[in-house]
Amino acid sequence: MKTGLLVLGLLLCFTGYGQKKLTPKEKKGKWGYVKEGTEKFVIKAKYEYAKPFGEVVGLERGLVKQKGKWGIIDGKGKFVLEPVYDTIFESKRKNGSFKIVRIEKMKKFINAEGKVISPEFTDYADIGEKWVMISKDDKFGMLAKNGDTYEETIPMQYKRINLIGKDVFALVGVNSVSFYNTETKKTSESYERHQVLNIPSNPLIHVIRDKKGGLIDRNFNILLPLEYKTISFSRNRREKTGFIVVRKENLEGRMDTTAKWLLPVEFTSIKIDDNYFIGKKDSLSGVYDFSGKQILPPQYTEITIWGKSKLLVVKKMGKSGILDMDGNIILPLLYTRIQILEQKENRVYFKTYSNKKVIAWKIENKTASKINTQEYDELTYANERFLVSKGVDKNERSGLIDEIGKTITPVQYEKLYFFRPQLFFAELKGKKGLIDADGKVVLPLEYDVLRHDGTKKAY
Repeated sequence: MKTGLLVLGLLLCFTGYGQKKLTPKEKKGKWGYVKEGTEKFVIKAKYEYAKPFGEVVGLERGLVKQKGKWGIIDGKGKFVLEPVYDTIFESKRKNGSFKIVRIEKMKKFINAEGKVISPEFTDYADIGEKWVMISKDDKFGMLAKNGDTYEETIPMQYKRINLIGKDVFALVGVNSVSFYNTETKKTSESYERHQVLNIPSNPLIHVIRDKKGGLIDRNFNILLPLEYKTISFSRNRREKTGFIVVRKENLEGRMDTTAKWLLPVEFTSIKIDDNYFIGKKDSLSGVYDFSGKQILPPQYTEITIWGKSKLLVVKKMGKSGILDMDGNIILPLLYTRIQILEQKENRVYFKTYSNKKVIAWKIENKTASKINTQEYDELTYANERFLVSKGVDKNERSGLIDEIGKTITPVQYEKLYFFRPQLFFAELKGKKGLIDADGKVVLPLEYDVLRHDGTKKAY
């Protein structure tokens, strides 16, 4: 047992001695190396300058200068990298450090042993933890990092190289572009141009050749053949989603973010209204949900969707009406124009125009009913009241009715408009005041000027 401990101690002792760092030392204007803690030269003092072993390179290598140039020697003073370089240095970047030798503008990477491990280049940039972009004479290539070694995966022959999505680079030449997947180590076929569809979590690539566009994924699978005029990604911020817009000749279609068809390329136009597509074929429009299911066939010249109440305002042959999402008629197509006024939880208020007269309506439980029996020239909704008016220009007069059409104030005011809940500005015979929602005067109509300061305070 004691013998074993003695042997172990001797081994540790010799090991520790053998690992002493070589330290540079000057003698008569020349530099050599001694073992740390001693004065005896183990490498003769014959260099213009010397740096400690382990600086920039590994512990068994040292940087020395000879005839104005830098090289790397081993522990016996033998050059492992000839002294032909202007400088040898270490560059620390976000994703690691790089050991570099340079002659004028040309650089090369070296490893800890002092071995050159890359072609020469003028500039470089680390791309993530595994890749380094290098360039020379305005040509770009890529090196793959693997520990202390580099592999020239993409030669320096491209006009530029762009990272597009996870693990995919676009290799752009003078008149061509191809793609390299770092995970599969596959290169795509060549195209003339490309555009990345920046779909969150699933970027796809629009590729173009001979003025025809197609679509490929990050593994270069063909999702759409090269036969389309334009392909783009349209983000619908309101609904927090997006769709791929595909056009061919004068028609268009829609795909989801996985390149699954929702609407084929058969429509002259497609727009989004609330959570639905309105697709037009020739001059007639229909309604489709975001899964591509047809809600209403294309048979109307105009369609507007009241999303909260799930109603469709449709127009055909110059007349408008209202349908539900099943295509049932709520209001027949008899009116010149229909305009929404207010949507509430279980009912909606709107107005119709016909023969230069306007009528207020209410839809509740999919049943439409008139609110006013009297005819007016115009009306607006204002917090459970309707401002109604008759006459033209200076002869126009306004009044108030409630949600069931009951007259609150006769059509008598020269001016009447909503100020704040339960309060209205009114003018009669040139004098101004305030009335409440029940028509009661709360500020006498006796003022020449009545203003508010933007905070809904009248003065």
